[in-house]
Amino acid sequence: MVVDGVILAAGWSSRTAPEVKLGYSIAGRSLLEMSISSLRPFCARLYVVTGAHQLAVMELLRGQDTLTPVYNPDFAAGMYGSVKAGLRCTEASAAFVLPGDCPFASPEVMEALLACQDDVVLPCWKGQTGHPVLLRRRAIGEVLKDNSCQSLREFVRQHGHTGVPVDCPGILMDIDTPEDYRQALNRREAVAMWKP
Repeated sequence: MVVDGVILAAGWSSRTAPEVKLGYSIAGRSLLEMSISSLRPFCARLYVVTGAHQLAVMELLRGQDTLTPVYNPDFAAGMYGSVKAGLRCTEASAAFVLPGDCPFASPEVMEALLACQDDVVLPCWKGQTGHPVLLRRRAIGEVLKDNSCQSLREFVRQHGHTGVPVDCPGILMDIDTPEDYRQALNRREAVAMWKP
């Protein structure tokens, strides 16, 4: 099965201003690079949706010639528009959607999601859903047609999903603030996952 990946990198990083959080480094790699690397083994094509910090994100993507940047001119309207901008580019039978600040899902998570044949699949750890989201082609079409929801989370809530239990607390980890970053640096499992 061919799968595409959409990585969301269009936000303002307002809680880490003036720094762009996707450039935060763990074990010598930026959060954006880590997110790309987590999906790369599973995806035929990768699309990185840029927006507020397009130039900074493009600099982080330098040398990443196996992916396609996608600029979302309506990035200020919220993440759902960036989800749609990325999904419009996909051609595969399914696509992962992953925020660029959520790089801590293990390869086993992606394998578990791909093993499920349902339209909308989310990983679960101790009853909580996390990232990435896997959308089959029918669900991708429904997202692109949807004009009622304000977010992918709302779409998932309205349309339902299958939760796949995984042994990976990293599906719940994201970096929104400098304190989140400091905590991630202190979490041995997060750093160990990305040691060269």
